[in-house]
Amino acid sequence: MIQNTPSSSPWEGGGQDQTAHATDTTSCCPGGHKSYQDRLGRTGSWVDSLPGRPDCAVSSLWRGVLATLRKGVRDVGTCAPVVLVAGGGTWPLHGFCDAVHYRNRYRRFRLGLCRKRQRSAAFPVVCLQATLPLMLTLEHFAELWEQNRAAASATVREFAIGGRHFAFNTSPALMGVVNLSPDSWYRESVCLSAEAAIQRGRVLATQGADLVDLGAESTLANAGRADATTQSQRLVPVVQALRAAAVLVSVETYEPAVARPCLEAGANVINLTGNAAGEDVYRLVADHAAAVILCYVQGEHVRAVGDFDFSTDPVESMREQFARQVDLATRCGVERILLDPGLGFYYRNLQDSAVRIRHQIRTFLNTFRLRTLGWPVCHALPHAFECFREEVRSAEAFFAVLAALGKADLFRTHEVPRIRAVLETLKLY
Repeated sequence: MIQNTPSSSPWEGGGQDQTAHATDTTSCCPGGHKSYQDRLGRTGSWVDSLPGRPDCAVSSLWRGVLATLRKGVRDVGTCAPVVLVAGGGTWPLHGFCDAVHYRNRYRRFRLGLCRKRQRSAAFPVVCLQATLPLMLTLEHFAELWEQNRAAASATVREFAIGGRHFAFNTSPALMGVVNLSPDSWYRESVCLSAEAAIQRGRVLATQGADLVDLGAESTLANAGRADATTQSQRLVPVVQALRAAAVLVSVETYEPAVARPCLEAGANVINLTGNAAGEDVYRLVADHAAAVILCYVQGEHVRAVGDFDFSTDPVESMREQFARQVDLATRCGVERILLDPGLGFYYRNLQDSAVRIRHQIRTFLNTFRLRTLGWPVCHALPHAFECFREEVRSAEAFFAVLAALGKADLFRTHEVPRIRAVLETLKLY
């Protein structure tokens, strides 16, 4: 597929002879230039690509990468060779399909378009370099710690919810999930009647859940919508019954018309999944001396999101939005606040599992940076079905480890016994 290259590429374990040959580009580039490594980063725009799977189609990001390459070729106005620089070697590419092929071998690249003029002819150089090892390692933790030492020691406010004190700085809490929407895909949490939801809520509390989160509309992108009346009819009887059983209750919604009757029925927390009606919800929460979970949403609410914006550091973007919402909530009289990065929401450009999971991992590990706002952080643990497949019920336990290392304070989970066991085990260190 690639012409004029050694018999083994750097992704396939080529030895010293192959590497030596690779760095000698006289056979493949005009002018006999020895190496392009010294040109990395001097020109062009760097783009981070994502890990691919040999059995999957080209990801949307890689389509963008290839479009960038093609534009670069058009800009220089020549069909001169495209050269791959990676693994200490230089490799000519005679087709963009080669770049796609190799993405499955090395897993992680940094890509840039460099230009070199030789005899009035310009040709692009594709630079692919591994930026991190192939999996999460101690080096990543060390780098994160060095870059954020001050934030790592941040503490958060502790407060009581429904008369129960939450010592977030020393003892993370658990929030179990009950879904009253038939569209929710996590079947273990779906309850299609008030009786089933009440029973599951009691079981979750027995299993160790400090709070039970109720939702009556799925956040899945293609799920049916439930109006405020329908949601309230589903939620209110369950809220009343669980509160009568001394179970602390959270209600997930972005609508004041749902929050109001649930708070009147005794809900202790509103899990707010939208920004548009924030002030109205904050006043309701303050009037009932309840708590609010502020979810990070790029859009009016969870059912109205588009593409997730990665143009800036996502954690810093979260921190800025949370700071604004916290200021508004406290001015409305709210005294109990938790922050949720919203990792379970269905943005259009996070349908690629590799993109989504990497974003989730990074956010979990950077949780402590959000704690510098002074409020505890809640994480909804995701599932990564594409990786865990038939073991999908173990996925939340994996992500719980990462969230705990990042210093999460409240774990929202469908698998309370598993997450409780994970946290208790981590305490043994």
